[in-house]
Amino acid sequence: MWLVAERPPRDWCKDPAWQLNERTAKSKQIPFATGVILVSGPVYQLWEIPLQRPSVVPSAVDSVDQSLLRSFLDPSEKVSKAALVCVAELAIDSGAVKTADACLPSGTILTFVDLATFPREFEQFVAAVKQNKLDTTEADVVRLIGHKKFRSPSLKAALRAMIRWGTSRDRTLRWLEKLCFKPTDFIRLARHSVFPPVQIHEEIRGLLGVVASARPKEILEIGTSMGGTLYLLTKAADEAANLVSVDLHIADETLFSSFGRKRQHLHVVQGNSRDSKMIESTNKRFPSGVDLLFLDGDHSYDGVKSDFLNYSPLVRDGGLIAFHDIVEDNETRYGVVTGGWSGGVPRFWKEIKSDYRHVEFVRSPDQDGHGIGVLFVGSS
Repeated sequence: MWLVAERPPRDWCKDPAWQLNERTAKSKQIPFATGVILVSGPVYQLWEIPLQRPSVVPSAVDSVDQSLLRSFLDPSEKVSKAALVCVAELAIDSGAVKTADACLPSGTILTFVDLATFPREFEQFVAAVKQNKLDTTEADVVRLIGHKKFRSPSLKAALRAMIRWGTSRDRTLRWLEKLCFKPTDFIRLARHSVFPPVQIHEEIRGLLGVVASARPKEILEIGTSMGGTLYLLTKAADEAANLVSVDLHIADETLFSSFGRKRQHLHVVQGNSRDSKMIESTNKRFPSGVDLLFLDGDHSYDGVKSDFLNYSPLVRDGGLIAFHDIVEDNETRYGVVTGGWSGGVPRFWKEIKSDYRHVEFVRSPDQDGHGIGVLFVGSS
């Protein structure tokens, strides 16, 4: 059993001074408390993980059959991802699932399972529990899921829940906005809302700075997602801007349409951005061109390239074209699933950026995806 400090150096895995066994820890009176990580067995670098298809547990549970847990829940309840993660962690603790611990470039240690075998291991664990072949009982599983679901929230969690509720309603959202005085305030509000931007704080702040300086009046977003980036763009755009956001699935059209300020015109459109009719109708919405094109839709190489080729001609001289997820994810780098997904965007960004003046907003080159790149169109 190894005890590792909370903030080790970047290459701590190779430094024996940062690996203290339990006896040494006790002799130095290092407590087993919050901020201390216990790791059993070796800790690998991402490219050394001895698994066929390494994946973190929250991503791996997407591959299992959710119906396996129905016998542990009330028939009226849906099987949540949180419940699947709970049972997966129980399976790992029981030794029924093959795992390996690995160190991210940031120094964080994560436990990985093998996507090639995890669905079968998970199914076998659930079957063994039901047949009373393990020390873990059905009551243990039910109790664990119930504890996760019904535990009392902290004051901070309760406050965040209130903010989430408030941001789902137009009137209360406007009231909460009165407490925002600078861009970072709106970013924090959005992060705790029902429409959180899938962005890193420093990166989206950098983009909003560029957008606020340009004050675009015509904005086209490809890829609405949860609506958070669209919300923030309305705050940085011109007061009378025309904004259009396109996505295959619009989660809440009424809520997203309410993001626009008093003189702004905002339209959310559901459909495939690569469909010829969608391209034609979008062009008609911007007869004089676009000042900002934000691409965050299909992340495949062909997808992002098609969106660029289809919509970049709309961008007029002096306009901006922004890409999200220009940094490679760990699956692309190492074949390891850690939750990030950039697809073919980094590849296309590398190909296209040298043709323009550009700027990149990237918190760390080692991060798992994300990153924003901006192209400056024309000579203005």
